[in-house]
Order: sequence, then C-alpha cells, then structure tokens
Amino acid sequence: MLKVQFVRTVDSMDSVSLAGRDCDRSKVALLALMPGGFPLVGESLGICAISGFLKSRYPGLHVLLFDQQLHDLQEVVKVIDRERPVLLGVSAKHGTFSQLQELHRLLQTTIPQDRRPAVVAGNAVAALGGTTALQRVFPDLQVATGEGEITMADLYEHVQGRLPLRRVRNLLSSSGGPQDGAKEYLDPRLIAAPDRCHTLAFSSAGGEIYVEGSRGCAYGMCSFCTGSDVLGSRTRSVRWRPRPLEAIVRDLRCLTDLGVGVVTFADEDFFGPGVDGLRRAQRLAREIVSAGIRIRFRINARARSVSGSTGDEALNAEGEKTIQLLKQAGLCKVAMGLESGVASQLARYRKGIRLEQFNAAFRLMRRHGIECEFGFILIDPLMTLEELKQALEFLRRHGYVTVVSAVYKELRVQVGSPYVDQVREVEEARQVRILGEIDLESQEHEVVSHVDPSIAFIVSIMSPWSDLMYRLFYALRVLTQYPAQAAMRPDVSRSAQHICFQAIRELREIEFRLLTDLVRLLEEQGRDRGLASELCRRNELARRNVVARLLDTIVAAPADRHVRLSAEANTYLQRSTEFLAQLNRAGAIGLRREPLHVHQA
Repeated sequence: MLKVQFVRTVDSMDSVSLAGRDCDRSKVALLALMPGGFPLVGESLGICAISGFLKSRYPGLHVLLFDQQLHDLQEVVKVIDRERPVLLGVSAKHGTFSQLQELHRLLQTTIPQDRRPAVVAGNAVAALGGTTALQRVFPDLQVATGEGEITMADLYEHVQGRLPLRRVRNLLSSSGGPQDGAKEYLDPRLIAAPDRCHTLAFSSAGGEIYVEGSRGCAYGMCSFCTGSDVLGSRTRSVRWRPRPLEAIVRDLRCLTDLGVGVVTFADEDFFGPGVDGLRRAQRLAREIVSAGIRIRFRINARARSVSGSTGDEALNAEGEKTIQLLKQAGLCKVAMGLESGVASQLARYRKGIRLEQFNAAFRLMRRHGIECEFGFILIDPLMTLEELKQALEFLRRHGYVTVVSAVYKELRVQVGSPYVDQVREVEEARQVRILGEIDLESQEHEVVSHVDPSIAFIVSIMSPWSDLMYRLFYALRVLTQYPAQAAMRPDVSRSAQHICFQAIRELREIEFRLLTDLVRLLEEQGRDRGLASELCRRNELARRNVVARLLDTIVAAPADRHVRLSAEANTYLQRSTEFLAQLNRAGAIGLRREPLHVHQA
C-alpha cells in the first residue's frame, strides 16, 4: 500500500508547525473528493459550510475551494503549489479512498516539503477508518472525526502558533483516540452561510444545490447508520440542532438572488422532534412566504414526524397543517426512508416506525400533491425468503414499485454501525461467518454469506444485474431530480424530461418483475441457475429496449441532447451485450443439470 510521509505526527512537539515553513498563513484550501467517474450530483455542502464559517471568523483569510466534480486533482495540486496554503482540508466521502491515495501521491511528487500544506481528512472515510485504515496507510495524516468547522478552525489557530496541537478538537491522536476528551459539536447558531462560489456552475449543470436547516437526527437509532456519530445524533444533548430561521431565510434569499430556483435541504431530519418540530417548520414556511421568496425545495423526513399512531390526533393535525403550509412556501418533494415493508426487518434496522405510519404519511403527501420518493433496502444478510416475499408483496399491494429509490438494494454493512453487532451475535450463535474483510474504498464489510441460502441465491443473480445498470440509473435520477430546474436547462426539454421519468418507472417495474419471478422459481423449482439465467436474460432484453428508446428520444433533437446521459446509456448497452452472452452460456450449462432444491438453514 502507498505510504505517505507528511511533515510531522499528531504527538510531535507543538512548537514545530504541521505545515511547510514557506506556506502562506493567510490561505487555507478545502477539497471535496468524489468517487471516480461518478455522475455529477451537486454542490458539496460540507466544504462550502466550512469555508463560510472560516471566512466569517477570520475576515482576512483567503479560502481556496475545490470540488473534484469540477476540478481535476492534478489541477488542484498545481494551484496549491502556486498559492501555498498553510492547510488543506479534504472531505473524503464513501468511495474516495483511492482518490485520497492519488491526492497524497501528487502532493508528495509535486510540492516540495517546505511549502507543502498540513493535510487533514474528514467525512466518512476519515471518521470510520481513521484508526484502522487512514492512520495505517498514512501515519502522519491528520484525521478529523467530527464537524469540520471545529477542527479546521482549531488547526488554523495551531498553525498560527496560538493553540497547542493537543487542544485541537475532534482530531485523532496517533494512538487512535480523541486527543482531548469527548467529541464536540458546533452550536447551530454559529453555522455560517455556505460559500457559494461554485453554486452557479452546479446549478447550470443541473446539479443539486443544498441548504442547511439543522444538523443531526432527532431519532438517531437506525442500526445501519454511521453518520449519527459524526453529527451527534447518538448524544441526546446535541441530537438534533436547528439553525435560526432567519439564517435559513437569508440563505434562501441569497440563492434566489443568484437565480437558483430549486434547492434541497441537506438535513438528515428536516422536522425534528414531535409537535414542536412541526410548528417550527410552520414558522419557517410562513417566513419564506412573508419574505416573498419564490423557490422550490426538497426535504428529507421521517414518516413518524408527520404521521403519528392512530389516536395521536395532535401530531396528525399538525402534520396536515405543516405540509399544507410548506407546499405554499415551495415544498415540491419529500424523501422518506422507510427501508422495509416487513415488520421483522424494520426491527433489525431499528427504524422505530410502523408500516401504517408510513402509509399514512405517504397518503398525506399525495393528498397535497407533493412528490414522494422513499428509500428501500430490500436485502440484508439476515433476511429470510419469507421476508423477501412479504417485502415484494408490500410494494405491489400499495403501488410503491415506481416510487422507491430502487427496488433492489442490498444493505451496505458499514464499519462501526450497530447492525454489525447484530450480525456478530448471529455468527456466534450459529458458528458461521457472515461478514468478511473491510473494503477501505467503501468503508463496508464484505458480505460472505447469508443466513438463508435462498437469499444468497437471489443476491448472486441480482447483484451483477443491478451493478450493470447502476451508473445509468443514477444519471437518470440526477437528471430528473427537479423537473422544474431541469426543464429550464438548454439541453433538456420537457418532452425529454418526461421520457426520462418514464424510463425510470419502466426500469423499476422490470426489476420488480425479475425479483418476483426468481422468488417463484425458488419455490417451484429450487435454486436452478440455468432457469434463473433465462429469467435474467428475458428481463435484460426488456431493459435494453427501454434504454434504446430513451437514446432514440434524447438524441433525436439536438436541443434535447444530454452528452453524459447518452454516454452512460451507450456504455450500458455495450456491457449489456457481454452480460447477455454470459447469461446464455450459464443458461445452456445450467439447463442440462437437475434443478437444486431449497434446503432450510
């Protein structure tokens, strides 16, 4: 593995600077890494928020802001070499470990040590893998485990000679733990307006623009979640921290002045706790309307925030009123994380919600004409075939197939998540191995087996099928995230927009059909790979037809051309041809064998 040496370690003498002696102490650089070849998503709010905070606190500070969606790494390093910032803060989200390695290589080979900035990595890769990965591969890298504003401000104070390194908050020591006591979290009143220097570039390209209304999650108990520790959601006193309403309204005003018409609230939990949270959202809606701000926005919400149990009339009434007021203020879409349509799986995920609450929340959105999409994690390693049948039936019965983010999705077992503890208990009780090695790139455990062999069979068929479409499907979703904004773009007309939406619906329906066919095969024929390959082949041909029609429509009129989408569609079709050839071979071999029968574990 690549091993990078920086100027000094966390536990070195504080009289020695982290950065090179010829760095410019009036400059700091921030960089958001992105997984290689990922479709453009939108503004990286994390580094924008940190930049805004640093500028508000240090008026003479110049912040260089880079985003790998807009800037090549070699270009970034050249600018850093020329400008000589004293600090480089790196946002390393899931899937960017190799990008971090490349950045370090470029820094080492391009910039002389005497003008190389001190480097601190934060976000998911740093927070989850700091002790087990980053500090092993990069022993002298500074690793931030909490909110970036606190650590970057403290490090800036340190390189100015005003703060001992041991007092820099939320920084890992070389021994792997926090340097000085418990993690600290930012007072929400101090969250600054984000640096908007790249907003227009992302907006004109159809990427998402984010607003921050709060930090943390009022619930913070989902077993698969790891972000809760970074944002404080597992610490009751700081679990959910709302920003002042006037600050949010100022941010929205700034964006409308820039010409942005649609935004996303980046909040994990837009509403916060109970009736009080709903009434705060009502006040925000009224202030947006009163200020004359005309902007559409999307939010992430828990279903139980707007829909209580039967008999909880106070919450239900406030939920109805809140959605009505938010729609008047510009609410156009709500994303809700249901994750499962099966009570036993919801219990494993620790969602703290009942299916009837979600159904009521979904009906509430529909009554008010609010588009609703919900997350659904269909497969987890502890799932049984009976649970899978119930989950698919739930989607069919309620007509949710076309509104889930994706029909087929496997749980990503992230390092440090409470779900890992559940799996370890099952492994010990059954004397089996379910989780394998940690993938440093994704910060996930490899799943090496499933409790139910029928689920393992489904995964072996569906995983390559799903991976084949992932990039194209994501590009479609990015393009259709905001109909109003995308329709204003010169390269996407309303007719093309409609075709993209239709393609997404059809692709979801095909995926659902394949899953139900595979379940039926398991029940009637057993784990017959030949017949499964034939089912996969038929549905792959149907999927290719959808993409071919999509390409014909997008390419037909020059005004509707979308280069990235066309490239992803053509790449998919090329890979699909190879995939079909593999399916044909597997089917021909499998059909000569006797079908396998399901054996219960």
